[in-house]
Amino acid sequence: MPQDQVIEYLYKSQFYLHFSKTEVLSNSIKEAMSARCIVFTSKTLGIDELINNNENGFICEPGNHINILNSIDNCLTDDEFTRQILNRSQKLINTKFNLEKNIFQFVNTISNL
Repeated sequence: MPQDQVIEYLYKSQFYLHFSKTEVLSNSIKEAMSARCIVFTSKTLGIDELINNNENGFICEPGNHINILNSIDNCLTDDEFTRQILNRSQKLINTKFNLEKNIFQFVNTISNL
C-alpha cells in the first residue's frame, strides 16, 4: 500500500493498534499519533520515549485482551479522557519529534563543533 494511502487511512481512524515484540521507536506509531489516533502498543525497547501509559496512549501486555478492550471501551465512553490523550499525544509529537525543530538543533550542534 502506498504511504499516502496509509496516512489517509490513519486520518480516518480513531485507534491504532501496534503489537510487536522487537520494533524499536516505531515511525508508524509517530505517524498514527500525528494523525490523532489513540495508540495501543506492546512494551518494546524505546516505546516509553513515545508512549506514557494511560497519558498519551496505552502500553498493553501481549495476550491481555481484557485490558486492551477495557482501555478501548474507556476511550469510546469518556470523551474528555479521549481528548486529553489525543492532546498529550499531539503535544509530544509537535515538540519532541518536530522535523524542523530537530534540523535546527542539529545544525546548531554542528555549527558549535
